[in-house]
Amino acid sequence: MYVLELSLLIAMIYHDWQNPHLLSYLLCYGISSSISYIMQNKFTTYNQIKYCNFADKRCLCSIPNFGDVISNLTFILAGVYHIIQANIIFGSICIGIGIGSTYFHCKPSITTLYWDRLPMIFGMAWTINYYSGLNLEHLLLHGLLSLDYHLLTSNLSMYVAFQLNMLVFLFWINGLSCPFALYLLAKYFEDNDKKYYLQTGYISGHSIKHILAGIAMFLI
Repeated sequence: MYVLELSLLIAMIYHDWQNPHLLSYLLCYGISSSISYIMQNKFTTYNQIKYCNFADKRCLCSIPNFGDVISNLTFILAGVYHIIQANIIFGSICIGIGIGSTYFHCKPSITTLYWDRLPMIFGMAWTINYYSGLNLEHLLLHGLLSLDYHLLTSNLSMYVAFQLNMLVFLFWINGLSCPFALYLLAKYFEDNDKKYYLQTGYISGHSIKHILAGIAMFLI
């Protein structure tokens, strides 16, 4: 898998060598991969199973895990908005993210988590391409490789590196934009899922994450 990853990076260098953002992308990916490797003990199978134990387990209107499921409407609405604005590709990706996340949250498990992350790979690759002009196909293949690496080995480090690199690279080239800040805030609430559900009694940190991430998609 690492040989395939290196091959993809070489192909990206060959194709995008004139792109002024290429060197920054490779540097940021090196940083992200190093951080992911250092923190790999946090990405064990046990921790991934633990991640799937969300706070909001209410079944309302025959919808299981109600808050985490219904909050995915934000992604779908963002997708409809972008399609209306003639951004059909990104709009379709947003809707795909909403559908994938809904499927996962109806029955959270490591197996269904794959279908939650798959459309997000498309979203991350598209976003990097949108801001940098780097080859979309290579970015997408890199992201899919990282996801399949986790599927085959249960090692999440390559996927985490790809996702983290999106944040590091976009901050490097674009600074602290509103969508970027909202995405960071969404990750904070994701990490404090149970805390906010216990404090509010009706909305969990993960549901808030969906709403904030969806709003960020509206603003791209």
